[in-house]
Amino acid sequence: FQLKNENIPLKNRYKNKNQAGVDRLVNVFGAGNLYGFPCLVIDIGTAITFDVGSPDGAFEGGLIFAGPNLSFNALQKGTAKIGKFPFEFSFKKTLLGKSTRECVTQGLAFGYGNLIRGIIDEFRQFSKRKWKKNPKVIVTGGYLNVIKPYLSKDDVCDEFLTLKAMARLQEEIS
Repeated sequence: FQLKNENIPLKNRYKNKNQAGVDRLVNVFGAGNLYGFPCLVIDIGTAITFDVGSPDGAFEGGLIFAGPNLSFNALQKGTAKIGKFPFEFSFKKTLLGKSTRECVTQGLAFGYGNLIRGIIDEFRQFSKRKWKKNPKVIVTGGYLNVIKPYLSKDDVCDEFLTLKAMARLQEEIS
């Protein structure tokens, strides 16, 4: 079962339709089918993607950021005094680190947590202005648990969104 962009029953409003990652389209398809449109799907992994499904069930586009591990690797390669230590991405309630390692770890957790929270807030305002609708926010991906403290009770955490969407697509396509 190999998917291509054109196999996903979702209108794609990307300028170059083939540039949208199939995983991003699958997530919006799944989120819309499971939780409703409009929606914002945040997938936190190697990259962090923010993908939007419109009220009419179309993929609108989104945002892409380097994920925590990529940022960590860039810090280690691009700075003189960070030093070498293993990647760690975890939430701790203490804002300030007291060692370089803690500063990097806390910087990643607080930085990404607040980035995600800020974009969710911006998207909710955008959706209300543009579509006059309150959107669903669905968060998924390998680093979901680290980001949970930054999510509100209205945000849906679904670590298996992509798998659920793939199963639903297989049913529809077969």
